[in-house]
Amino acid sequence: MSKYTKTDIQHLADEMRHAKDARPFALLTGAGCSKSAGIPLAPELIKEINDPSHPFHIHLGRLDEEAKKDYGQCMRKLPKNLRKDLLQPYLDNAKINWAHIAIASMMKAGYFQRVLTFNFDNVLSRACGLCGEYPAIYDFVTGVSASTDHLSDPCIIHLHGQGTGLAMLNTDDETRKHADRMVPLLRDTLDKSPLVVLGYSGASDKVFEKLSDLYDGREKLHWCDYHKDPASHVSTLLNKHQDLSNHYGGVDADLFLVQLAQELGCFPPAVFDKPLDHLRNEIKDVCEFPSRTDSTVNILSNLNTKLDNYENAPVSNEEGAEAQVASDAAQQLLLKGKYDEVIAQENAETGSVPPEILASAMFSQALELQEALSKNANATKYEEVFKLYQNLIKIENDNYAAYNNWGNAL
Repeated sequence: MSKYTKTDIQHLADEMRHAKDARPFALLTGAGCSKSAGIPLAPELIKEINDPSHPFHIHLGRLDEEAKKDYGQCMRKLPKNLRKDLLQPYLDNAKINWAHIAIASMMKAGYFQRVLTFNFDNVLSRACGLCGEYPAIYDFVTGVSASTDHLSDPCIIHLHGQGTGLAMLNTDDETRKHADRMVPLLRDTLDKSPLVVLGYSGASDKVFEKLSDLYDGREKLHWCDYHKDPASHVSTLLNKHQDLSNHYGGVDADLFLVQLAQELGCFPPAVFDKPLDHLRNEIKDVCEFPSRTDSTVNILSNLNTKLDNYENAPVSNEEGAEAQVASDAAQQLLLKGKYDEVIAQENAETGSVPPEILASAMFSQALELQEALSKNANATKYEEVFKLYQNLIKIENDNYAAYNNWGNAL
């Protein structure tokens, strides 16, 4: 196996376009999707509470050394209140990361109709709100059901509970019993939709066994893995239907999902592309402000007037305005993954692209070219890669990743 390529992204995007109108994709996410939002992975939590200076360390005293490495067994030793005390600060302080913004963008565009998640955090629902998408949200611990008829797509389903819910499942016993209750939901999802799995190892709970038993090749399965090579249990699952399953190695959740949304043409979301239009659209259904008199205070009209004034305000510094327009244009091209156009804009209008945007575009473009060269060597393209890294280092001479990649290209 090897790291996924741009071609892999293009093929997956093509399948999602084809499936959109008939049976849109479903997505299953695990902790890897929320790591960059500030939610620690299970091994990081285990390390935290195993530290002798941590107040919860005393509860692990009777576990042997091997058991102290197991998330489920460690959590079993903590009373439920302490488990919540351990997790809540991370849940309260979580940021909205780009993986979830990309998912929200694809949900809004109709490419994902159902997201099943093992995560307790509300990062995806917040990302959806940011993008103007408001899916149904289900807690499958407090609202577990043998029937799936009540589910309204698009939706987010928290398989093991929510940080704001009545319960969060952590221990082996809790997740094992709950895995049986998930069978109707997993079967319904696998029967109706192609499935993308991302940020989920399948190694820390009993749900993977159910997933493996239920997957019968009715729809395709795409397993996105942080590691380049799949673990043995994942290989066994994918090998059940080799022609209907794909493994994508070396996946960083933020980069992979942004690239996928870019390829599908639904990124960036309007809030980053046309923020004033986004705000106008979000407020258009607000009711009239209540009044004790017969007259109406037209809050929406007044707010829209403010937005119009802001949008059409005269600019005192014409040169500064032109620079801002060029900067905004470059940023939008970067968000859409059009790195060559960012570089072309800088070449056409020297100094018009902010250095950090130009450097990011050059690095991304160089990596894409290197990937293509690994498949098909081309002397002209090698020269282009070298030139990109040379120019990048002129902009950011402390960019060690660029030095390293340049050395690898040599």
